Amino acid sequence: MLLRDWRITQANLVEGQPRERLAFDAATRLDAHAALLATSWGLPQMMGFNAQACGYPTVEAMVEAFRVSEANHVTAMLRFIKSKPAMAGALKKKEWGVLAYYYNGPAYKQFNYDKRLATAYAQLT
Repeated sequence: MLLRDWRITQANLVEGQPRERLAFDAATRLDAHAALLATSWGLPQMMGFNAQACGYPTVEAMVEAFRVSEANHVTAMLRFIKSKPAMAGALKKKEWGVLAYYYNGPAYKQFNYDKRLATAYAQLT
């Protein structure tokens, strides 16, 4: 089956984990480094192109660190947020919409990321 034949229903234009893996593998065969940069990784779904903002010298180093522990995922996410003053300020002020906008982009409302952040915060405090 060719990619053009897939029924696409997800925002990332790839349907489901098995097909995401097929798309990643295909991209890796073309350019492994570019595939790592263009993929979201770990619990925070951190895009590979943000590796340096997460404190890693390369995307390859970030992916390897994510394989080691979930603590590395959380640390990377916090480093990323800290690297963006608007995001760090929004987190401190509990401005979930602002944080979601800067973390997820302008389509954050489509996925209720602001509400999900507020709910998670309320459950943990």
